[in-house]
Amino acid sequence: MERKNYNTGKREIVVRLVKLADPVVITLLFVFVWDRFFAEGAAQSVREEVLIVGLLYFIIYVYLTRLYRGYWIHISRMSELIYAQFLSAILTLIPMYVVTLLLQGHLPKVWPMLLLLAVQFFAIVLWVELSQRWYFAFHKKRRAIILRTEEDGSCSQLRKQLRNKHLELAGVFTAEECVDKNFEPLSGAEIVFVCDIRGSERERILKACVERKKTVYLAPGINDALMYGAEGADIMQQPLLYMSFGPKMLEYRMIKRLADVILSAAGLIVLSPLMLVVAAAIRLEDHGPAFYRQERLTYQGRTFQILKFRSMTQDAEKDGRAELSSGESDSRVTRIGRFLRRCRIDELPQLINVLKGEMSLVGPRPERPEIAEIYTREIPEFPLRLRMRAGITGYAQVHGRYNTSPRDKLVMDLLYITRAGFQMDFHILLATARILFLPESTEGFTKEEVRDLGLESGPEKEAEQDD
Repeated sequence: MERKNYNTGKREIVVRLVKLADPVVITLLFVFVWDRFFAEGAAQSVREEVLIVGLLYFIIYVYLTRLYRGYWIHISRMSELIYAQFLSAILTLIPMYVVTLLLQGHLPKVWPMLLLLAVQFFAIVLWVELSQRWYFAFHKKRRAIILRTEEDGSCSQLRKQLRNKHLELAGVFTAEECVDKNFEPLSGAEIVFVCDIRGSERERILKACVERKKTVYLAPGINDALMYGAEGADIMQQPLLYMSFGPKMLEYRMIKRLADVILSAAGLIVLSPLMLVVAAAIRLEDHGPAFYRQERLTYQGRTFQILKFRSMTQDAEKDGRAELSSGESDSRVTRIGRFLRRCRIDELPQLINVLKGEMSLVGPRPERPEIAEIYTREIPEFPLRLRMRAGITGYAQVHGRYNTSPRDKLVMDLLYITRAGFQMDFHILLATARILFLPESTEGFTKEEVRDLGLESGPEKEAEQDD
Protein backbone atom coordinates (compact mmCIF):
# COMPACT_ATOMS: atom_id res chain seq x y z
CA MET A 1 0.00 0.00 0.00
CA GLU A 2 2.84 2.42 0.85
CA ARG A 3 4.56 1.62 -2.45
CA LYS A 4 1.31 2.32 -4.35
CA ASN A 5 0.83 5.66 -2.55
CA TYR A 6 4.46 6.55 -3.29
CA ASN A 7 4.01 5.87 -7.01
CA THR A 8 0.75 7.81 -7.04
CA GLY A 9 2.53 10.76 -5.43
CA LYS A 10 5.32 10.63 -8.04
CA ARG A 11 2.77 10.55 -10.89
CA GLU A 12 0.96 13.54 -9.38
CA ILE A 13 4.22 15.53 -9.28
CA VAL A 14 4.95 14.65 -12.92
CA VAL A 15 1.40 15.67 -13.93
CA ARG A 16 1.87 19.04 -12.24
CA LEU A 17 5.21 19.56 -14.00
CA VAL A 18 3.61 18.72 -17.36
CA LYS A 19 0.86 21.24 -16.70
CA LEU A 20 3.42 23.85 -15.62
CA ALA A 21 5.26 23.49 -18.92
CA ASP A 22 2.39 25.15 -20.80
CA PRO A 23 2.31 28.55 -19.00
CA VAL A 24 6.10 28.62 -18.82
CA VAL A 25 6.50 28.19 -22.60
CA ILE A 26 3.64 30.59 -23.42
CA THR A 27 5.10 33.20 -21.05
CA LEU A 28 8.63 32.83 -22.44
CA LEU A 29 7.27 33.44 -25.95
CA PHE A 30 5.59 36.61 -24.71
CA VAL A 31 8.72 37.79 -22.87
CA PHE A 32 10.83 37.29 -26.00
CA VAL A 33 8.42 39.29 -28.18
CA TRP A 34 7.92 42.01 -25.57
CA ASP A 35 11.65 42.42 -24.99
CA ARG A 36 12.37 42.40 -28.73
CA PHE A 37 9.66 44.80 -29.95
CA PHE A 38 8.38 46.81 -26.99
CA ALA A 39 10.99 47.13 -24.24
CA GLU A 40 13.20 49.32 -26.45
CA GLY A 41 10.56 52.02 -26.53
CA ALA A 42 9.97 51.87 -22.79
CA ALA A 43 11.97 53.32 -19.95
CA GLN A 44 15.38 51.77 -19.37
CA SER A 45 14.43 50.73 -15.83
CA VAL A 46 11.47 48.80 -17.21
CA ARG A 47 13.67 47.06 -19.77
CA GLU A 48 15.97 45.92 -16.99
CA GLU A 49 12.98 44.49 -15.13
CA VAL A 50 11.38 42.65 -18.05
CA LEU A 51 10.94 39.64 -15.79
CA ILE A 52 8.34 41.58 -13.80
CA VAL A 53 6.30 42.06 -16.97
CA GLY A 54 6.69 38.35 -17.70
CA LEU A 55 5.58 37.45 -14.17
CA LEU A 56 2.45 39.57 -14.57
CA TYR A 57 1.67 37.82 -17.85
CA PHE A 58 2.27 34.41 -16.25
CA ILE A 59 -0.12 35.13 -13.35
CA ILE A 60 -2.94 36.38 -15.58
CA TYR A 61 -2.55 33.55 -18.08
CA VAL A 62 -2.54 30.84 -15.41
CA TYR A 63 -5.57 32.37 -13.69
CA LEU A 64 -7.60 32.49 -16.90
CA THR A 65 -6.52 29.04 -18.08
CA ARG A 66 -7.50 27.49 -14.76
CA LEU A 67 -10.79 29.40 -14.85
CA TYR A 68 -11.52 28.03 -18.35
CA ARG A 69 -10.42 24.49 -17.35
CA GLY A 70 -7.53 24.50 -19.77
CA TYR A 71 -5.48 22.01 -17.75
CA TRP A 72 -8.07 19.24 -17.42
CA ILE A 73 -6.02 16.91 -19.62
CA HIS A 74 -7.46 13.89 -17.80
CA ILE A 75 -11.08 14.59 -18.73
CA SER A 76 -11.40 17.21 -21.50
CA ARG A 77 -11.22 16.78 -25.27
CA MET A 78 -8.31 18.24 -27.23
CA SER A 79 -10.54 20.88 -28.80
CA GLU A 80 -11.76 22.02 -25.35
CA LEU A 81 -8.21 22.37 -24.03
CA ILE A 82 -6.96 24.24 -27.11
CA TYR A 83 -9.96 26.56 -27.03
CA ALA A 84 -9.51 27.32 -23.32
CA GLN A 85 -5.78 27.99 -23.53
CA PHE A 86 -5.85 30.04 -26.72
CA LEU A 87 -8.73 32.15 -25.39
CA SER A 88 -6.67 32.72 -22.25
CA ALA A 89 -3.69 33.82 -24.35
CA ILE A 90 -5.85 36.29 -26.28
CA LEU A 91 -7.45 37.76 -23.17
CA THR A 92 -4.11 37.98 -21.34
CA LEU A 93 -2.71 40.12 -24.14
CA ILE A 94 -5.40 42.77 -23.58
CA PRO A 95 -4.16 43.97 -20.15
CA MET A 96 -0.56 43.50 -21.27
CA TYR A 97 -1.23 45.74 -24.27
CA VAL A 98 -2.57 48.38 -21.87
CA VAL A 99 0.54 48.02 -19.67
CA THR A 100 2.76 48.46 -22.74
CA LEU A 101 0.74 51.51 -23.78
CA LEU A 102 1.27 53.11 -20.37
CA LEU A 103 4.97 52.36 -20.41
CA GLN A 104 5.61 53.60 -23.95
CA GLY A 105 3.26 56.58 -23.89
CA HIS A 106 1.88 55.79 -27.38
CA LEU A 107 -0.04 53.02 -29.12
CA PRO A 108 2.23 49.94 -29.42
CA LYS A 109 2.56 48.05 -32.67
CA VAL A 110 -0.11 45.39 -33.09
CA TRP A 111 1.52 43.04 -35.59
CA PRO A 112 4.12 41.60 -33.15
CA MET A 113 1.31 40.57 -30.80
CA LEU A 114 -0.64 38.98 -33.65
CA LEU A 115 2.49 37.09 -34.64
CA LEU A 116 2.92 36.08 -31.00
CA LEU A 117 -0.63 34.69 -30.90
CA ALA A 118 0.03 32.62 -34.02
CA VAL A 119 3.17 31.09 -32.50
CA GLN A 120 1.43 30.55 -29.17
CA PHE A 121 -1.43 28.76 -30.91
CA PHE A 122 0.94 26.19 -32.44
CA ALA A 123 2.71 25.82 -29.08
CA ILE A 124 -0.64 25.18 -27.35
CA VAL A 125 -1.70 22.61 -29.95
CA LEU A 126 1.64 20.83 -29.58
CA TRP A 127 1.41 20.85 -25.77
CA VAL A 128 -2.15 19.51 -25.76
CA GLU A 129 -1.30 16.74 -28.22
CA LEU A 130 1.84 15.62 -26.36
CA SER A 131 0.42 15.98 -22.85
CA GLN A 132 -2.69 13.92 -23.61
CA ARG A 133 -0.69 11.25 -25.42
CA TRP A 134 1.66 11.02 -22.45
CA TYR A 135 -1.13 11.03 -19.88
CA PHE A 136 -3.19 8.27 -21.43
CA ALA A 137 -0.10 6.20 -22.17
CA PHE A 138 0.60 5.98 -18.42
CA HIS A 139 -2.90 6.43 -16.99
CA LYS A 140 -5.85 4.19 -17.68
CA LYS A 141 -9.27 5.70 -18.17
CA ARG A 142 -10.85 6.28 -14.81
CA ARG A 143 -13.93 4.15 -14.18
CA ALA A 144 -17.02 6.02 -13.08
CA ILE A 145 -20.49 5.04 -11.92
CA ILE A 146 -23.66 7.07 -11.58
CA LEU A 147 -25.98 6.71 -8.59
CA ARG A 148 -29.48 8.10 -9.05
CA THR A 149 -33.04 7.88 -7.86
CA GLU A 150 -35.70 5.91 -9.71
CA GLU A 151 -36.51 9.08 -11.68
CA ASP A 152 -33.75 9.71 -14.19
CA GLY A 153 -33.66 13.49 -13.53
CA SER A 154 -30.33 15.14 -14.29
CA CYS A 155 -28.75 11.71 -14.80
CA SER A 156 -29.65 11.59 -18.51
CA GLN A 157 -27.80 14.85 -19.19
CA LEU A 158 -24.80 13.60 -17.23
CA ARG A 159 -24.66 10.31 -19.15
CA LYS A 160 -24.73 12.24 -22.41
CA GLN A 161 -21.80 14.42 -21.31
CA LEU A 162 -19.72 11.51 -20.03
CA ARG A 163 -19.64 9.98 -23.51
CA ASN A 164 -17.46 12.90 -24.62
CA LYS A 165 -15.06 12.70 -21.68
CA HIS A 166 -12.07 10.49 -20.96
CA LEU A 167 -13.97 8.40 -18.45
CA GLU A 168 -15.24 4.85 -18.65
CA LEU A 169 -18.84 4.60 -17.47
CA ALA A 170 -18.93 1.34 -15.50
CA GLY A 171 -22.63 1.45 -14.73
CA VAL A 172 -25.69 3.36 -13.59
CA PHE A 173 -27.34 2.25 -10.34
CA THR A 174 -30.17 3.45 -8.20
CA ALA A 175 -29.44 4.46 -4.63
CA GLU A 176 -31.53 1.53 -3.41
CA GLU A 177 -29.46 -0.94 -5.47
CA CYS A 178 -26.22 0.43 -4.08
CA VAL A 179 -27.38 0.25 -0.45
CA ASP A 180 -29.06 -3.15 -0.81
CA LYS A 181 -25.89 -4.63 -2.33
CA ASN A 182 -23.87 -3.37 0.65
CA PHE A 183 -22.23 -0.70 -1.57
CA GLU A 184 -20.68 -3.30 -3.85
CA PRO A 185 -21.08 -1.08 -6.99
CA LEU A 186 -18.59 1.36 -5.43
CA SER A 187 -15.79 -1.21 -5.65
CA GLY A 188 -15.80 -1.09 -9.45
CA ALA A 189 -15.22 2.65 -9.77
CA GLU A 190 -12.78 5.41 -8.87
CA ILE A 191 -15.30 8.21 -9.42
CA VAL A 192 -18.88 8.29 -8.17
CA PHE A 193 -21.48 10.71 -9.51
CA VAL A 194 -24.35 11.12 -7.03
CA CYS A 195 -27.41 12.55 -8.78
CA ASP A 196 -30.46 13.96 -7.03
CA ILE A 197 -30.43 11.54 -4.08
CA ARG A 198 -31.95 12.84 -0.86
CA GLY A 199 -32.40 11.78 2.73
CA SER A 200 -30.63 9.07 4.71
CA GLU A 201 -29.64 7.12 1.60
CA ARG A 202 -27.45 9.95 0.40
CA GLU A 203 -25.77 10.24 3.79
CA ARG A 204 -25.00 6.51 3.85
CA ILE A 205 -23.65 6.56 0.28
CA LEU A 206 -21.42 9.58 0.93
CA LYS A 207 -20.07 7.99 4.10
CA ALA A 208 -19.33 4.77 2.18
CA CYS A 209 -17.52 6.74 -0.55
CA VAL A 210 -15.36 8.53 2.03
CA GLU A 211 -14.48 5.25 3.75
CA ARG A 212 -13.49 3.72 0.39
CA LYS A 213 -11.58 6.86 -0.69
CA LYS A 214 -13.68 7.42 -3.82
CA THR A 215 -13.78 10.70 -5.69
CA VAL A 216 -17.34 12.00 -5.42
CA TYR A 217 -19.20 14.46 -7.63
CA LEU A 218 -22.44 15.41 -5.93
CA ALA A 219 -25.32 17.04 -7.80
CA PRO A 220 -26.64 19.57 -5.25
CA GLY A 221 -30.32 19.93 -4.55
CA ILE A 222 -32.19 23.11 -3.72
CA ASN A 223 -31.51 22.74 0.02
CA ASP A 224 -27.80 22.25 -0.70
CA ALA A 225 -27.77 25.43 -2.76
CA LEU A 226 -29.42 27.37 0.06
CA MET A 227 -26.76 26.07 2.46
CA TYR A 228 -23.94 26.97 0.07
CA GLY A 229 -23.52 30.43 1.58
CA ALA A 230 -23.66 29.31 5.21
CA GLU A 231 -20.87 30.44 7.54
CA GLY A 232 -19.71 29.02 10.82
CA ALA A 233 -21.03 30.71 13.97
CA ASP A 234 -20.05 29.43 17.43
CA ILE A 235 -22.83 30.74 19.65
CA MET A 236 -23.75 29.58 23.17
CA GLN A 237 -21.06 26.90 23.10
CA GLN A 238 -22.78 25.34 20.10
CA PRO A 239 -21.31 25.02 16.56
CA LEU A 240 -23.89 26.50 14.21
CA LEU A 241 -24.20 27.44 10.57
CA TYR A 242 -25.35 30.99 9.92
CA MET A 243 -27.44 31.91 6.85
CA SER A 244 -29.10 35.20 5.96
CA PHE A 245 -31.38 35.61 2.97
CA GLY A 246 -32.12 39.30 3.42
CA PRO A 247 -30.85 42.02 1.05
CA LYS A 248 -27.17 41.90 0.30
CA MET A 249 -24.97 44.40 2.09
CA LEU A 250 -25.57 47.99 1.05
CA GLU A 251 -21.98 48.59 -0.09
CA TYR A 252 -22.12 45.64 -2.48
CA ARG A 253 -25.43 46.69 -4.01
CA MET A 254 -24.31 50.31 -4.44
CA ILE A 255 -20.95 49.47 -6.01
CA LYS A 256 -22.51 46.79 -8.22
CA ARG A 257 -25.08 49.28 -9.51
CA LEU A 258 -22.36 51.87 -10.16
CA ALA A 259 -20.32 49.27 -12.06
CA ASP A 260 -23.42 48.31 -14.08
CA VAL A 261 -23.98 51.93 -15.11
CA ILE A 262 -20.35 52.59 -16.04
CA LEU A 263 -19.75 49.33 -17.89
CA SER A 264 -23.09 49.29 -19.74
CA ALA A 265 -22.63 52.92 -20.84
CA ALA A 266 -19.08 52.22 -21.98
CA GLY A 267 -20.24 49.06 -23.76
CA LEU A 268 -22.99 50.92 -25.61
CA ILE A 269 -20.53 53.60 -26.74
CA VAL A 270 -17.85 51.16 -27.90
CA LEU A 271 -20.29 48.72 -29.51
CA SER A 272 -22.61 51.29 -31.09
CA PRO A 273 -21.04 50.97 -34.60
CA LEU A 274 -21.53 47.18 -34.49
CA MET A 275 -25.08 47.54 -33.18
CA LEU A 276 -25.97 49.98 -35.97
CA VAL A 277 -24.64 47.56 -38.60
CA VAL A 278 -26.59 44.66 -37.07
CA ALA A 279 -29.81 46.71 -36.88
CA ALA A 280 -29.43 47.75 -40.52
CA ALA A 281 -28.76 44.15 -41.63
CA ILE A 282 -31.89 42.89 -39.85
CA ARG A 283 -34.00 45.62 -41.47
CA LEU A 284 -32.61 44.84 -44.91
CA GLU A 285 -33.23 41.11 -44.61
CA ASP A 286 -37.02 41.22 -44.17
CA HIS A 287 -37.83 44.93 -43.67
CA GLY A 288 -39.08 44.24 -40.15
CA PRO A 289 -38.13 45.83 -36.82
CA ALA A 290 -34.53 45.39 -35.67
CA PHE A 291 -35.43 44.95 -32.00
CA TYR A 292 -37.50 42.35 -30.22
CA ARG A 293 -39.27 43.17 -26.94
CA GLN A 294 -40.60 40.65 -24.49
CA GLU A 295 -41.96 40.81 -20.95
CA ARG A 296 -39.64 39.32 -18.34
CA LEU A 297 -39.35 39.05 -14.56
CA THR A 298 -36.65 40.68 -12.47
CA TYR A 299 -36.01 41.54 -8.79
CA GLN A 300 -39.00 40.82 -6.50
CA GLY A 301 -41.13 39.70 -9.44
CA ARG A 302 -41.23 43.08 -11.19
CA THR A 303 -41.85 42.94 -14.93
CA PHE A 304 -39.97 44.81 -17.65
CA GLN A 305 -39.53 44.72 -21.42
CA ILE A 306 -36.30 42.98 -22.33
CA LEU A 307 -34.56 44.14 -25.52
CA LYS A 308 -32.90 41.87 -28.07
CA PHE A 309 -31.94 42.03 -31.71
CA ARG A 310 -34.64 40.13 -33.58
CA SER A 311 -33.31 36.75 -34.72
CA MET A 312 -36.61 35.21 -35.89
CA THR A 313 -39.18 36.05 -38.52
CA GLN A 314 -41.73 38.76 -37.71
CA ASP A 315 -44.63 36.34 -37.15
CA ALA A 316 -42.64 33.95 -34.93
CA GLU A 317 -45.13 34.35 -32.11
CA LYS A 318 -48.35 35.21 -33.88
CA ASP A 319 -50.58 33.46 -31.32
CA GLY A 320 -48.82 35.14 -28.37
CA ARG A 321 -48.09 31.88 -26.54
CA ALA A 322 -44.97 31.49 -24.40
CA GLU A 323 -43.01 28.53 -25.77
CA LEU A 324 -39.41 27.39 -25.60
CA SER A 325 -37.11 27.57 -28.59
CA SER A 326 -35.61 24.51 -30.23
CA GLY A 327 -32.43 26.46 -31.01
CA GLU A 328 -30.84 27.20 -34.35
CA SER A 329 -32.70 24.29 -35.97
CA ASP A 330 -35.92 26.28 -35.56
CA SER A 331 -37.16 27.04 -39.08
CA ARG A 332 -38.19 30.56 -38.07
CA VAL A 333 -34.65 31.64 -37.18
CA THR A 334 -33.37 33.95 -39.92
CA ARG A 335 -29.98 33.63 -41.59
CA ILE A 336 -28.70 36.66 -39.72
CA GLY A 337 -30.40 35.37 -36.59
CA ARG A 338 -28.33 32.18 -36.61
CA PHE A 339 -25.13 34.21 -36.69
CA LEU A 340 -26.36 36.60 -33.99
CA ARG A 341 -27.35 33.76 -31.69
CA ARG A 342 -24.13 31.85 -32.26
CA CYS A 343 -22.03 34.89 -31.28
CA ARG A 344 -24.51 36.18 -28.62
CA ILE A 345 -24.74 39.50 -30.48
CA ASP A 346 -28.53 39.39 -30.20
CA GLU A 347 -28.14 40.04 -26.44
CA LEU A 348 -26.27 43.37 -26.84
CA PRO A 349 -29.35 45.64 -26.60
CA GLN A 350 -29.81 44.39 -23.04
CA LEU A 351 -27.08 46.83 -22.08
CA ILE A 352 -29.88 49.41 -22.33
CA ASN A 353 -31.89 47.38 -19.79
CA VAL A 354 -28.85 47.40 -17.50
CA LEU A 355 -28.40 51.15 -17.87
CA LYS A 356 -32.06 51.69 -16.99
CA GLY A 357 -31.72 49.57 -13.84
CA GLU A 358 -34.04 46.78 -15.00
CA MET A 359 -31.17 44.29 -15.24
CA SER A 360 -27.61 43.83 -14.01
CA LEU A 361 -24.58 42.57 -15.87
CA VAL A 362 -24.50 39.49 -13.59
CA GLY A 363 -27.54 37.79 -12.13
CA PRO A 364 -30.15 35.07 -12.79
CA ARG A 365 -31.44 35.21 -16.37
CA PRO A 366 -34.92 36.80 -16.53
CA GLU A 367 -37.74 34.38 -17.27
CA ARG A 368 -41.10 35.05 -18.91
CA PRO A 369 -43.98 35.31 -16.39
CA GLU A 370 -46.01 32.61 -18.16
CA ILE A 371 -43.14 30.11 -18.20
CA ALA A 372 -42.12 30.99 -14.62
CA GLU A 373 -45.67 30.21 -13.53
CA ILE A 374 -45.49 26.76 -15.14
CA TYR A 375 -42.11 26.03 -13.55
CA THR A 376 -43.40 27.15 -10.14
CA ARG A 377 -46.17 24.54 -10.25
CA GLU A 378 -43.53 21.82 -10.47
CA ILE A 379 -40.84 23.58 -8.38
CA PRO A 380 -42.41 25.74 -5.63
CA GLU A 381 -38.98 27.19 -4.78
CA PHE A 382 -38.58 28.67 -8.29
CA PRO A 383 -39.50 32.26 -7.19
CA LEU A 384 -36.44 32.27 -4.87
CA ARG A 385 -34.33 33.25 -7.89
CA LEU A 386 -36.12 36.64 -7.90
CA ARG A 387 -34.21 37.73 -4.80
CA MET A 388 -31.68 39.45 -7.06
CA ARG A 389 -31.94 41.65 -10.13
CA ALA A 390 -31.90 39.68 -13.39
CA GLY A 391 -28.63 39.64 -15.34
CA ILE A 392 -27.28 39.44 -18.87
CA THR A 393 -25.05 36.58 -17.76
CA GLY A 394 -25.06 34.43 -14.68
CA TYR A 395 -23.84 31.32 -12.92
CA ALA A 396 -26.32 29.11 -14.77
CA GLN A 397 -25.21 30.49 -18.15
CA VAL A 398 -21.53 29.89 -17.40
CA HIS A 399 -21.88 26.42 -15.92
CA GLY A 400 -25.01 25.20 -17.69
CA ARG A 401 -26.64 25.36 -21.10
CA TYR A 402 -29.76 26.83 -22.61
CA ASN A 403 -31.50 23.46 -22.37
CA THR A 404 -30.36 22.70 -18.81
CA SER A 405 -33.41 21.64 -16.81
CA PRO A 406 -35.28 24.36 -14.85
CA ARG A 407 -34.51 22.64 -11.53
CA ASP A 408 -30.78 22.53 -12.26
CA LYS A 409 -30.81 26.17 -13.39
CA LEU A 410 -32.61 27.11 -10.18
CA VAL A 411 -29.94 25.32 -8.13
CA MET A 412 -27.20 27.19 -10.02
CA ASP A 413 -28.98 30.53 -9.51
CA LEU A 414 -29.30 29.84 -5.78
CA LEU A 415 -25.62 28.90 -5.59
CA TYR A 416 -24.92 32.39 -6.95
CA ILE A 417 -27.46 34.25 -4.81
CA THR A 418 -26.23 32.72 -1.55
CA ARG A 419 -22.60 33.66 -2.32
CA ALA A 420 -22.99 36.77 -4.46
CA GLY A 421 -20.11 39.21 -4.15
CA PHE A 422 -17.51 41.11 -6.14
CA GLN A 423 -15.26 38.07 -6.56
CA MET A 424 -18.14 35.89 -7.77
CA ASP A 425 -19.34 38.56 -10.23
CA PHE A 426 -15.82 39.07 -11.60
CA HIS A 427 -15.40 35.31 -11.96
CA ILE A 428 -18.68 34.98 -13.90
CA LEU A 429 -17.90 37.92 -16.21
CA LEU A 430 -14.54 36.41 -17.13
CA ALA A 431 -15.97 32.90 -17.44
CA THR A 432 -18.65 34.20 -19.82
CA ALA A 433 -15.98 34.77 -22.46
CA ARG A 434 -15.40 31.01 -22.58
CA ILE A 435 -18.98 30.13 -23.61
CA LEU A 436 -19.45 32.84 -26.25
CA PHE A 437 -18.34 30.65 -29.14
CA LEU A 438 -19.27 27.20 -27.83
CA PRO A 439 -22.16 25.91 -29.99
CA GLU A 440 -23.31 23.38 -27.37
CA SER A 441 -24.07 26.17 -24.89
CA THR A 442 -26.92 27.37 -27.15
CA GLU A 443 -28.35 23.91 -27.83
CA GLY A 444 -32.14 24.19 -27.83
CA PHE A 445 -34.81 21.99 -26.26
CA THR A 446 -35.99 18.91 -28.10
CA LYS A 447 -39.71 18.39 -28.51
CA GLU A 448 -39.61 15.63 -25.89
CA GLU A 449 -37.86 17.92 -23.38
CA VAL A 450 -40.35 20.71 -24.00
CA ARG A 451 -43.23 18.29 -23.52
CA ASP A 452 -41.72 17.04 -20.24
CA LEU A 453 -41.56 20.63 -19.02
CA GLY A 454 -45.27 21.10 -19.71
CA LEU A 455 -44.77 23.41 -22.68
CA GLU A 456 -46.01 22.43 -26.12
CA SER A 457 -43.50 22.71 -28.93
CA GLY A 458 -43.94 23.04 -32.63
CA PRO A 459 -42.39 24.97 -35.48
CA GLU A 460 -45.44 27.21 -35.69
CA LYS A 461 -45.67 27.93 -31.95
CA GLU A 462 -42.16 28.26 -30.52
CA ALA A 463 -41.51 31.73 -29.20
CA GLU A 464 -38.24 33.57 -29.40
CA GLN A 465 -36.26 32.84 -26.25
CA ASP A 466 -32.79 33.52 -24.94
CA ASP A 467 -29.92 31.34 -26.01
